[in-house]
Amino acid sequence: MADHNDIEKAPTGAPAMAVAESERASDGSQNALLGWWRSIERRLVEYNLEARGIQRVEPDERHDLRNLGHMQIAILWFSINLAANNITLGMLGPAVFELNFRDSSLLAVFGMLLGCLPTAYTATFGPLSGNRTMIFARYVMGWYPAKLVVILNIIVLLGYALIDAVVAGQILSAVAPEGSMSVVVGIIIVAVLTWGKAFEHIITSLLITNIA
Repeated sequence: MADHNDIEKAPTGAPAMAVAESERASDGSQNALLGWWRSIERRLVEYNLEARGIQRVEPDERHDLRNLGHMQIAILWFSINLAANNITLGMLGPAVFELNFRDSSLLAVFGMLLGCLPTAYTATFGPLSGNRTMIFARYVMGWYPAKLVVILNIIVLLGYALIDAVVAGQILSAVAPEGSMSVVVGIIIVAVLTWGKAFEHIITSLLITNIA
């Protein structure tokens, strides 16, 4: 026989039905949003775009790089390094250090090769383990030493973002008709647009994480 107190605590009548309906509606909306996101992931996979998070790539799921994989990676990074900020770094030779074009070009090329060798060697650990390089650092260095690498990476990215914002602001100021935009205004516009896009991705990631 049920206890009298339990019977009193149990929701009955219209309030109980309202609670049940609200829970079903909440579950339905979450399932609909999750299904919509899964459909987007499937569409990304159809167009050969990455839809995987930090999960390890199993050996049977890895891509074959013997055909066009290496060429795709080379074109990807070549196009990224044609950005305005990287070209500006090469112009520091004649503009700041009073070097001629030959010396500036040689220093830019060999400096790039010297700086990329450690990073390129570290990047080879990813395909061997199936993990992303930043995730792989946890296994190599441990949990807390890897945080130091993360802090250094944040500092580098902040400097990279500052250079991007300044160069983009200068470009907007240069193409503005009759000098109607100052460099400061151009930097603010670029920074606000970048922050908005990054904030959108952060909110989307948190939403998907909570639903999944």
